[in-house]
Formats: sequence, C-alpha cells, structure tokens
Amino acid sequence: KRQVGSTIKPLLYTLAVDNGYSPCSSVSTAPQMFAGQAKAYNAGGSKYGNMSMKAALAMSVNNASLYLLNQVSINSFIDFAHKCGISSNIEQVPSIALGVSDISLYEMLWSYTMFPNRGINTQPIFITKIEDKNGNLIKNFVPSQKEIINAQTAYKMVLMMKGVTEIGTAKRLRYRYGLDGEMAGKTGTTNNQADAWFIGYTPQLLAGAWVGCDDRFLRFSSTGQGQGAAAALPIWAYFFKKVVSDTKTGINTKTKFIEPPDFNNCGSLGPTGGQYYGDPNASGGTDSSGRSIPGNDTSEPMEEIPNTEW
Repeated sequence: KRQVGSTIKPLLYTLAVDNGYSPCSSVSTAPQMFAGQAKAYNAGGSKYGNMSMKAALAMSVNNASLYLLNQVSINSFIDFAHKCGISSNIEQVPSIALGVSDISLYEMLWSYTMFPNRGINTQPIFITKIEDKNGNLIKNFVPSQKEIINAQTAYKMVLMMKGVTEIGTAKRLRYRYGLDGEMAGKTGTTNNQADAWFIGYTPQLLAGAWVGCDDRFLRFSSTGQGQGAAAALPIWAYFFKKVVSDTKTGINTKTKFIEPPDFNNCGSLGPTGGQYYGDPNASGGTDSSGRSIPGNDTSEPMEEIPNTEW
C-alpha cells in the first residue's frame, strides 16, 4: 500500500456529482478553510480563478478538490470511499482529498470499476474457474457486484475523466503514444515523487500502474520525471497497445462508452477564468454535445502533488 496521490480525486468528484454537481459546475480554486486555517496548494502558485469541474479534474487542481471536500464533508467522503471498495484506513484530515492515504492498487482498481460499468462496482478476482485435467469444471468463481452510483453519474464521470486524456495530465496518451479510441483515467503523484500512478480504462478494459520503490526515500529527482504521466502512464500505454494488437482479446479501439437514456449533458467544459494550459483553440474545442475534442496542442499541466502537513 502506498499514497495514491491524485488517483483518489475521481472518487471525490463522483460523490460531488452524486450530490448535484455536474461536469460544467463551477468550482473555486481559492484557498480553502479547514479548522480555521486557509490552505492553498495549486502547483507552482498558479492562479486559476473559477473553473469547470471537468477542467479542474483534467488539470488535477488541488484547491478544487479541497473545495469539493468542503462541500461534501470529510466523513462523507471517507464513507463513500469505503463503499467503493477502499478497505484501507483513511484518516480524517483534509489532505485525503489529495491522496495522502496508503491504499493498494487492487483497491483503487476495484473502486474504478463503477465508471465503465455504468455505476456497477465489481470486485476484481484472480481466478475465474478451476477445471480438472480432463476439462471438467470443479469450481466457477463469479465476482461480487453492487450498484454504487446510477448510470447518469457514472457517465458524467466518464466524460470528466476522458478530459484527463484529452486536455489534461494524461493527454500524452494521444500525442506521444498515439492511442486511439475512447479512454479515460487519472494520473497520480505523491510527495517528493516517491510514487507515480496511472489508472485508465476504455469501455472494455480497466488497468492501473504504480511505480515506486520499497523504500520511500528512493525517489525521482524531479516532479517532471516522477509524476504519474511520466513514470506510470507509459506502462499503461504500452500494455494497452499490446492488448489491442492481439485480436484474441476481443478488445479494440472502436467500442464506445454507452450514454444512458435521457442523458442530460451540459455546455462548455472549459475553465471560466484564470490560467489555462496551452492554446485553448488547439485543444480541439467541443463537439455539438459539448464534449471536448482532442487537438494537436502538446503542452500539458504538471501533476499537483498532495501535502501531508494536515
């Protein structure tokens, strides 16, 4: 188990969406008050102003996550994380919104299953069946499933997490590794670049990668090298390429995420003010439904690391 960094943020955003927020809801990136103290941890002291939830998640803006934590409450978020499959202890501190808790990759993948599964949480299993030497079935294993969120909430999260791969911290999946098709995910980076994460999914495949050392004091020398997009994301990218190149898997880049009936999408998904990474026009803009379109701009936001002072 290791600190998960910003890979925890989609769970917080999901709880917010389940409580009435949408990808287009405006969130504050101003310093947030906890126990009478203001905390501000935007990377490099960047000033964003208000921005849409989708833009905030795509750029992994820490203060936006702290703002949402203030809206839903620390205890509600802890309860929701456990409901999603996180069994590890989560302390009652504001920085849980930034991923300071030690959680296993197995737990994180379990919690992410609800996004491509239209709200249905599925426990990962390692064995599907046992047969004898003659092929007779001895035991069949079926993963436990439980509805955590409705299909509308799940699809809104898919749209926001697609933004991570289109305009955000994981956009190099497109321009550097040339991956096609619909995909979504979240990068994660921890204090002092000790842990790098990327968890990504398509309509057919969910996978995650963690990079780090047994000794937490052994780490990358810079955030540029040790952030999830640089250290963990390439593993996921090469794995995905290998999977789709094997026709026996049945996994391809043509399958689309299923939009639920009567889905109510919102309008513009860009920031409402302040700093924006790269040329907004080069991001590809949005289609007729307001969904972001990948463009040719290769500048990308730096992953924001958590803070363990509180």
